[in-house]
Amino acid sequence: MDPIPSTISDSHPMSHFGITITPSQPLDQSGANQAAYTLGELLLHLGHRVTWLYRGKDTWWKDIPLPASTTAQHYTAIPSPLDGLIDVDGVYTADERARVARTTIVFLRTFLQFSEMDKSVYIECPYRPRTMEGVREVWCWDILNPAYSIPSIQTLFPCPIRRVPFLWSSALTDLLGKDQRAFYVPADPSWKVHVAEKTTNESSAIVPLVAIRELHRTQAWPSSTTYHIHNTATLQTNQFFKENIALNLELATLPAMLYKERTPFHHLIGEPNTVVLSHSRFTPLRTSLLQWVWRGVPLFHNSPVLRDLHPTLRAMYYEGNNIQQLLRVCRTFQEDPKVWYAAGEARREAIRQAYGIQAHEEEWKTCLSVFSEPIAPALPALPVTPLPPVAPLPPAALPAAPPVAPLPPAAPLMPSTAITPPETLCIAFSDMWPGFNTDRNFITDTLRHYYPTMTVHGTLYEPSDTALTPHLVIVGPYSEAWKSIPATIPTGYLTGENWHIQDDPAVALYLSPSRQEDDRHFRLPT
Repeated sequence: MDPIPSTISDSHPMSHFGITITPSQPLDQSGANQAAYTLGELLLHLGHRVTWLYRGKDTWWKDIPLPASTTAQHYTAIPSPLDGLIDVDGVYTADERARVARTTIVFLRTFLQFSEMDKSVYIECPYRPRTMEGVREVWCWDILNPAYSIPSIQTLFPCPIRRVPFLWSSALTDLLGKDQRAFYVPADPSWKVHVAEKTTNESSAIVPLVAIRELHRTQAWPSSTTYHIHNTATLQTNQFFKENIALNLELATLPAMLYKERTPFHHLIGEPNTVVLSHSRFTPLRTSLLQWVWRGVPLFHNSPVLRDLHPTLRAMYYEGNNIQQLLRVCRTFQEDPKVWYAAGEARREAIRQAYGIQAHEEEWKTCLSVFSEPIAPALPALPVTPLPPVAPLPPAALPAAPPVAPLPPAAPLMPSTAITPPETLCIAFSDMWPGFNTDRNFITDTLRHYYPTMTVHGTLYEPSDTALTPHLVIVGPYSEAWKSIPATIPTGYLTGENWHIQDDPAVALYLSPSRQEDDRHFRLPT
């Protein structure tokens, strides 16, 4: 990378910063390293010195040149404390930070209100100790962390949280992608649709897979279209995915190829007519999507941040989990793909204007001034005057405790008589949503798990099938055909919708999110 011109001024003298990196992780697959690289670009642009700090044996990436005017050092080799340390993701200990720099900022890249609380509930990765001892401030991207979300998450941190202007630079994207651009060949009827999600609560391939099924079923894309789903190692070993989602989607019948590994974006650009189908949850933007946009790859997305960046990105936007809206967007794109490809440079300029290194210089100078501000001394301890001893009350002044009657024996929570399951259980389903799998679903799979010796058969309830006499009929909220079911067959009502349900005496058991719980109402939180 060429040296970046400095905008240093006398009011903001040059400082020496350390930025944490982890060269053992591939740069094209590590959001933390990419954020560190971009922050380093910013500091160089503002006229500061930058030292990249690593902890292991790897010092830098072999395929990426070390930015000019910077050095990479093991953190223990720093001869004297630097002016500032930007600890990306907060990986250093308090002692390591004190050794490296006089002032430390921890930079967290995600939507904190979700990611910090999500880690404490859904532990998807091994626990990694983290301390905020000796940290001056926590920084986070402003577009990912609305101002209203900070007070609630602030209670988890002992230091102030500062929202900093979001930055994105094309320097890494250009180095990794060798300046490739997506291209369109009208004579080629085959499209390659890629899904490259992280397989986490924030980024999942499930909704794109549902969309792919509908795209294929409705022939929204040419029959020669192929679908490529990357980073699916976790999905392919997940029992729920294999036995429920994959079966319900009839995944084996779709022209979809699942790849276990995570494929870098620049490996997918070389073929013509390549598009990306993205789905994010609990975050307004997956920052890595900007790489696809910069390269000109058509991106179907549900990011409100990208939607507002350029008209062509608005045309590719679908809201939330709205599959029908996504199908309409795909069809509209197919009508004239050249509209997207013709606007490549305009989209890149929109990114530069909104998030480029020079877009928010003055705001960043204000943020960086925290490194030159003196740390307020600790307040002196206030003298503590001991309270005089309290004289105990005389025994006569204490009232006698009333006698305590013994508690009656508790009623048993469950009947003492053991339940003997039948050898075969037939459950019919009625009024369920389109595509509902009557034999492989939450009800039947749960019963098979807890009663492995019992044969559970799930089927569709057909009033005309007089030979079918199910033990139970489970009905849904999608129509009222179930009201003609004979009263001799027990009926259960299943819904995941959090709305008021009109009580019907013909229903023996309600399974719903309702907080009402009794002999006829069983709560299933959703």
